Amino acid sequence: RSSDLTVIDGPSMSACGALLRQCDGVMVVVDASQTRREVLQGALVGNPVPTDRMMGVVLNRRPQYVPGWFYRRVF
Repeated sequence: RSSDLTVIDGPSMSACGALLRQCDGVMVVVDASQTRREVLQGALVGNPVPTDRMMGVVLNRRPQYVPGWFYRRVF
């Protein structure tokens, strides 16, 4: 039986190793409250995934601040 989409939730890019090279696409999920930009850039530069398979980055736990102008106009 085949499937159109399979999602594999792995630990870190360095721990996934050869699995990353076998995937059709890679989406990187980043804890935005804990991960510094430089660390993410280093992981993306040093990863074994071809650039045409890198689908993007998702920022998890990103703080969503409500701007002051919104409160003044709506409430």
